[in-house]
Amino acid sequence: MDKNIKIYSVDGKFIFTVNKFSSLHHSKFTKFASPSYRYAWEANRDARAIALKHAYHIEALEKFAFEELEPPVVEEVSAERQLADHYTEIYDGLVDVADGMYEDDKLQKEMNYQEAKAVLKEILYIKDEVPEDEYTPEEEIVESNSRLKEIEEKVKKLIHKFYEDEIKKDKKKADEKEAEGNALPEGGMGMEAPMGGDPMGGGDPMGGGDPMGGGGMPPPMASSNSLIKTASREDIDEDCECELFEEYGCRACAAIEGKHKDVVYRLVEGGIEISNAKGKLLKIVVGDDLFVEDILPSNSLQEIYKYTYWKPIVEKIGHCCVDGHNIILHLGDKVLPDIPKEFPFEGDQLKGINKETKEIKPVSVSFKGKNPSWFVTPCSMKKSAGSAINTKEDYFQNGKGAIVVCTDPTLKSYYKNTGHVLQVIPFDSHIEVDVNFGNHIFRMTENQFDIIDGL
Repeated sequence: MDKNIKIYSVDGKFIFTVNKFSSLHHSKFTKFASPSYRYAWEANRDARAIALKHAYHIEALEKFAFEELEPPVVEEVSAERQLADHYTEIYDGLVDVADGMYEDDKLQKEMNYQEAKAVLKEILYIKDEVPEDEYTPEEEIVESNSRLKEIEEKVKKLIHKFYEDEIKKDKKKADEKEAEGNALPEGGMGMEAPMGGDPMGGGDPMGGGDPMGGGGMPPPMASSNSLIKTASREDIDEDCECELFEEYGCRACAAIEGKHKDVVYRLVEGGIEISNAKGKLLKIVVGDDLFVEDILPSNSLQEIYKYTYWKPIVEKIGHCCVDGHNIILHLGDKVLPDIPKEFPFEGDQLKGINKETKEIKPVSVSFKGKNPSWFVTPCSMKKSAGSAINTKEDYFQNGKGAIVVCTDPTLKSYYKNTGHVLQVIPFDSHIEVDVNFGNHIFRMTENQFDIIDGL
C-alpha cells in the first residue's frame, strides 16, 4: 500500500496526513502522533513513523471506510468507543497477517511479530495514560474499556500462538543485556541498560530514545566514557540504516528550525535532503561507513551557508568527516567556535578519529580565507596543562599499547589490575586513556593508573 504523506500549516502550527490517517483527528489512537506540531519537521518525523512503522493504523482506518457501504448515520460516538472500534479492526488485521504468512519466511515473521508487539504496547499505553472523556456516560466507558481489555488478551494469545520462538529470542537477549549490565563496575563503559517493560517478557522495541517515536533525541554520538565504533552498510540491516538516516534528518532540521519553521527532510540516494516550502536547502551526504561526510548547500544558500548552517548542523549531529573524509571530527560535549569578530581565527583543538587506524588525531578549527569560511585540519597534539603524561609516545611504542596498573582504590573492579592501552583521548585540561583489562574496556584519567611497562 502506497503511503502519501502531506504536511499542512494551520494557524501557525503544522499537521500531517498519511492516506486516511490525520494527526488532527486520529492522534487519539496512538502515542506516536500529536494533533499538531510547532515545526514542520516534527510533523514530518511522526508522519514517516506512522507510514513506516505503524501502518496498521492506516490499514484499520481504510478497512473501516471500505466496509461502511451504507449511507452514513449521523451520531455522536465517544472517544472510548472509537478506540475500541479502531483496535478491533487492527486486531483483525493482525489475525489476517498471521494466518497468511509463510512459516519459512523468517524476516516477514519477525516483522509481523514486532508489529503485534507494537500494537500491544499501544493498547497498554492507552489504558494507562489516556484520560477518559468526562462527557462520556459511565456505562459506555466501562463497556469500551472492557472491549479494549478483551482485545489486549486476544493480541497476547495471538503472539504466543504464532511467535513463540521470537518471544524466546527476545527473552534471551534481555537476559544477556541484564547480565552485561550487572557485570559492569561503577563508572564503566556506559553500555545500554537492558530494555524493560515488554509485556511479552522480551526487550522493548519501542522504548525510550526511539528516534522515530517522537520522543526526545539522544545526545550526539558518544559520551566521554565510551568508544567510537565504525560500521558499514554490510554490518547493519536496512531498518537500522533507515533509522540512522531518519535521526540525521531530524537533528539537521532541529538545528535550523529557528531559521526555517517549515523545514522538512526526506531520504535520498547517498544521504538526506533538507527542504522547505521554497525548495531544497541542503543535502547531507552520508558515506558507506554511515558517517556524515559533507553538508552541501543549494545555490540559494551558498553565500550564507558557511556562517549559519554548517556549524549548528554539525553540532546537532555530533560529528562530520574531514581531511578528505579520512578523519571523523567528533564533538562529544564540545561546541564549534562562533563566527569570530576578527580573522584569520584559530580555535581550540578538537578530537578527531582516524577511520583506518582508529587512533585519536587532534584537529584544528579555523576561520580564514579570501572569502572567510571554516577549515578543519589535522594538527599535532597540544601539551595539556596538569597532565602528567601527555604524549602519544608515552602510551604507544613499537606499535603496541603500554601496560598500566590501576591505582585508584575507588575503582574496586580494576584496582591493582593491569591492562594495556588501546587509545588516547586528549581534552583541553587532561588526557583520558582507554584501557583493555581483558573482560572490559574502561576509560581512565591519568591520575587513576601508572605505566609499569613502556614496551
